[in-house]
Amino acid sequence: MFNWSGGKDDGFKAVTVCIKADKLSKEFAGRQIDHEFINDLPENVDPCGENGEFHSFVYDGPIFSKPINIHIGDLSYREYKAPSKDDDQCDLSAEKDPKKLGFWFCDIEPT
Repeated sequence: MFNWSGGKDDGFKAVTVCIKADKLSKEFAGRQIDHEFINDLPENVDPCGENGEFHSFVYDGPIFSKPINIHIGDLSYREYKAPSKDDDQCDLSAEKDPKKLGFWFCDIEPT
């Protein structure tokens, strides 16, 4: 994984483990986060996933004593009831479809 300043790679490696289905297609689930991943993101998606578009798992980097050996497992799709505006102050309460939120999940398995 690279640093966001556009300079030399910083040595961290991460994969996506959860994708918000209304923002990204399932092909983004389980992908290595690298320059190609960032270049493939639609313009309406924050490259850091700061708006909940995706979540990641970091498995290697300079602060690790050794990498976590992983295997990308199965993909699954799940829908959840979106919280209402009266529910806790969850950022998802502003969703356009108040009924369901869909997510693609990627299993990460140790090797």
